[in-house]
Amino acid sequence: MPAPLDTPSPTQSAMPAAEAEVPVHARLLVDMHRAIARRLVQEGHRARAFTELVRATREVPMNAALASTLTRFALEAGTTGPAATLLAQGVDEAEGAERRVVLRALARLYRRTGAEGKAREVLVQILAEHPFDRRARRVLNVLLERDRRWEELDASLEKETRAHLKGGALKRASRAALARARLWAERHRDFGRAALRYGQAAQYAEEAGDLDSAFLLRMVWLRTLHRSGANPMVLRDATVLTRGVASRVGRSERVDLLLHELGMPTERTMDLDGDEDDELVDPTPRSGESIETGANPMPPQRPPSPLSGVRGAPRPCWPWCCPWAPPACITGWATP
Repeated sequence: MPAPLDTPSPTQSAMPAAEAEVPVHARLLVDMHRAIARRLVQEGHRARAFTELVRATREVPMNAALASTLTRFALEAGTTGPAATLLAQGVDEAEGAERRVVLRALARLYRRTGAEGKAREVLVQILAEHPFDRRARRVLNVLLERDRRWEELDASLEKETRAHLKGGALKRASRAALARARLWAERHRDFGRAALRYGQAAQYAEEAGDLDSAFLLRMVWLRTLHRSGANPMVLRDATVLTRGVASRVGRSERVDLLLHELGMPTERTMDLDGDEDDELVDPTPRSGESIETGANPMPPQRPPSPLSGVRGAPRPCWPWCCPWAPPACITGWATP
């Protein structure tokens, strides 16, 4: 048994705002024709019911309620061709919110009849006029993925990310960036670009205050960076960022487990390596010690300074600079 005409359809969610723009007499005419069409369907005359709605399009301009009802009747009666023609003509008649609902109905009709190419064109038109239409974006992305149009899907996801950022919706921007990252990692096998998108998704999640999601995204980002063959300095900086988020959510041990799995230095190993700001140590082997072992702790033996014991003589400099401290030592040590 066909669904009653009063059942809401996906295109009817935006109808309350759209119907506010329709004159009262136009709404009454649409309601009258819809009631007649409903009675004809109950009597088993679907073709006549569709004809009744066609008569309504000649009396009033295309509007949200009429477009939705016309689409549903066309799908039930198998008259999708004439219905698509009527809706395409009605797009130019509608304005504002009415126009978007009519375009949605037309895209739904094309999609249900297998004309996905035309459906994509209509959805692109909707998004050009309404960049923040999440439903149109979602349906378009599904169609692009189904048709394996990866480049167009990436461009659509990029536009979605920018739209969310412009609107201040950081969590949605993070999800869109995550979808781009998965696209590059799973479809293109380009782990360098995938790591870039994972990093963006983690950044947006962190800025939105979603630290749990940011931590998980940082972990995937670090793994993908390692898989892409990034240089050690980049991996070291990425590890520092990942540890920073992990410490805020109390999961620092998870980072060490991941580093161990990837064969990267853990926090203890990195501490033993030392940084550039560590205290300077004499790199030359000391007198009497082996270069391999460095076991003799004796201080370096230097020739005695000819000025030793002379009042006002400069202090000795570092042992690898010169045997004794001349008045103009290159280390810049001052004379006391």
